[in-house]
Amino acid sequence: MGFMNFEQTGWQRQLCWIPLATIRSRDGKSADCAGAPSALNQNIATPRGQEEDRMLTLYGTSKSRSARSLWALEELGVKYEHVPVEVPKAKSPEHLQRNPNGHVPVLNDDGHYFWESMAINLHLAEKFGKAPLWPASVDGHGDCFKWSFFGMTEIEPHLMTILRQQLFTPADQRDQKAIQTATDSLKAPLKVLDDQLKNQPYLLGNDFTIADLNVAAVLSFAMLVKLDMSATPALQTWLQKCLGREANQRVRGLA
Repeated sequence: MGFMNFEQTGWQRQLCWIPLATIRSRDGKSADCAGAPSALNQNIATPRGQEEDRMLTLYGTSKSRSARSLWALEELGVKYEHVPVEVPKAKSPEHLQRNPNGHVPVLNDDGHYFWESMAINLHLAEKFGKAPLWPASVDGHGDCFKWSFFGMTEIEPHLMTILRQQLFTPADQRDQKAIQTATDSLKAPLKVLDDQLKNQPYLLGNDFTIADLNVAAVLSFAMLVKLDMSATPALQTWLQKCLGREANQRVRGLA
């Protein structure tokens, strides 16, 4: 892609990498790999048609796009191990075996490796999710794909331009024209979202779905750059509601 990939770069490199694998459970409790298994909630979601759950491992610090996949795991309530690989470590020989692109996040699902955060989230939702988070109908699945891809293609590239200029470029070297162009380019897709949310609480209707999670995760970068969204009040209300969910709040406390 032609824009800064935060699955590759992260946005808080000053935070120390914590090489401690953590197991998370639905109730938000955690234990390191040597911790007592009794700390885990045994009433966890399992894939449809599968009686025993399998351990999932998510590689990537929460200070990157990995956060959106951690959020999905927390919403689904599946047991998983979190290995907070920091962005610079993603180029290590060990991690390149998981993802030859040298990015995070990476999901290991019973020996099958997935990369790209949206692909990970949609895979998790399809495999482990139940309605309403993962809609029951095929049309509902298509709507989740539609809004997720919309967020990645219509919104995220412009947000990355602004974020790259504001947070990673010295003040005297910032391209104010690029910032303004990206800001102007966001007006149309943000209006599309605002119009969708004026008469319903969530993108697909009355319930929070993986589509809301994915698009809200993209728009969380708007909070970092303090993007003015006053012209889209329904969108603002929805975004605050999504980001305030308990599962996402738990992710914010992870490494």
